Amino acid sequence: MLKIIGGILSVIVIGLGGYSIFTKDYQFMTYLMFFLGSSLVISALLEFKKNKKSARGYFNIGLSVIVFVLFLQKIFTN
Repeated sequence: MLKIIGGILSVIVIGLGGYSIFTKDYQFMTYLMFFLGSSLVISALLEFKKNKKSARGYFNIGLSVIVFVLFLQKIFTN
């Protein structure tokens, strides 16, 4: 189940990123940050499920916290 959700989130992130790059329209950047953070959390959960003390899992959690903080900052400053 987590793999399916992670795959869907990854496709959404790639789609929104590609759209932003090709059209130079950055209005969906907040959604991109939310889905990227969610994808990183799912990836970390999958790593923890495979290996109890995985450095990659902790790294993904740290990155997702940073992305979510930037996401909240973007929402509350606009």
